[in-house]
Amino acid sequence: MDKNGKKLVLAVAAPLARTAGQRWAQHRGAQRWEAALVGVLAAVLATALIQQVL
Repeated sequence: MDKNGKKLVLAVAAPLARTAGQRWAQHRGAQRWEAALVGVLAAVLATALIQQVL
């Protein structure tokens, strides 16, 4: 995969992970700010994992 393909994967995966993390946290009863924090952490972790794999 070329450099642009990697950037595309990261550009798509990070927002998806953020949204999924927020929804999961809200479903578990977290406050809005807590859900936002979980979403950001999920996006950071997803980005780091994908960079390791690619």
